[in-house]
Amino acid sequence: MTPKRPSFYAPRPSPWGWWLTRFFTVPMLERFWLKVTRVNLPAADAERLRDACAGPALLCANHPTLHEPVVVCHCCLRVGATPHWVIARDTMEAMRPFRRYLQSIGGFSIRRGTTDRAAFATTRDILSRDEQIVIFPEGETYGLNDHLISFHEGVAQMGFWGVQDRQKNGRSAPVAVVPIAIKYLYQRDMRPAIDRSLSRLERELGLRNASLPRYERLRGVGLACARALEREFQVVMPESASLDDRIRGVQNVILDRVALAVGKPLPDGTLQDKLRRLFAIILEDDESRREETSYEAKVSEEHEPAWRAFRRDLVRLQMFQAVRDGYVGEYPSAERYLDMLGRLELEVLGKAPIKGPRVAEVRVGEPVDLSARWGDYRADRRAAVQAATGELRERVRAMLDGLSHLPPPIDD
Repeated sequence: MTPKRPSFYAPRPSPWGWWLTRFFTVPMLERFWLKVTRVNLPAADAERLRDACAGPALLCANHPTLHEPVVVCHCCLRVGATPHWVIARDTMEAMRPFRRYLQSIGGFSIRRGTTDRAAFATTRDILSRDEQIVIFPEGETYGLNDHLISFHEGVAQMGFWGVQDRQKNGRSAPVAVVPIAIKYLYQRDMRPAIDRSLSRLERELGLRNASLPRYERLRGVGLACARALEREFQVVMPESASLDDRIRGVQNVILDRVALAVGKPLPDGTLQDKLRRLFAIILEDDESRREETSYEAKVSEEHEPAWRAFRRDLVRLQMFQAVRDGYVGEYPSAERYLDMLGRLELEVLGKAPIKGPRVAEVRVGEPVDLSARWGDYRADRRAAVQAATGELRERVRAMLDGLSHLPPPIDD
């Protein structure tokens, strides 16, 4: 029997963890992983972040890639803040060699898609001490920097619990939910990189579209991928179906297939809600398998190949959850081209390296003051949580809209 692992990883902040982060981890990751040469945090935004970090706060940024935690960490260190971090438990498990380090900078685990009482209690305790927590309300990555997926309502709920605890203890400082928008901008002409990516994908898919305009080549690659997935999952679509309809058709079949396999009904709500629930079920199964006897593990191995296929299907669905026709066409910047090409490269080639040096533009909005909404929360908790979540998302959306038009559109 495999030794039982802890159900919760608690934060263990220490000075050495933050020293290592400031002088080694963030600079090295920015240079070699993110390829970010500069993080641009304007003075007014830095001041808003500094003010928010003077009291209890939830720092909430968009999360299109795996890189945003590094950028947020850079900004926090710049204003003298050392926040805690909400980290998915499966991420903590996957990063086992670095788990103690993540805990040393205040990281603690949360089970996605479930009621994690230990994580909620830790959040409330941190807020009661006038400290800050970084949490990404979207909960997962999706690859398109100018897009947002739905926000978890649990973020606002945890904030309201913090307000409740502080009022019980006679504390007056408001609990702020701070919107943060992050946008990556390439620092050189990326048209050659775009053309090379299109050529590689066309070669892999057997397309001969090199003479077409760049945007039509991109749509051709997307359509070829969609048709290949339709064949794999036996989805029948009319020839006249739009690319968006084809994508949605494949997504629905994958969702139904995985839900049937795990024997659980899909919840109502958005695609992201359904994905989160299915991932939670699979993670729960992983946990139960770790406690199996040797014989039980041997029996389980007979079904493992099929189970891995379900996981691959969900990962594929997660990767394409935000993809839509028109993302590039409505504003054809190099950044949007490369966002979409990155999704397609992951599907077709299995990897999508960053194509050049970038600047990370960061904006910090006015906080959503949950203390000022306490009366609304007491009157109707569900409505107050939904309203605060919607307001947070709209503030991030507004800042991101402003940043998305910083790079110029490229010619075709």
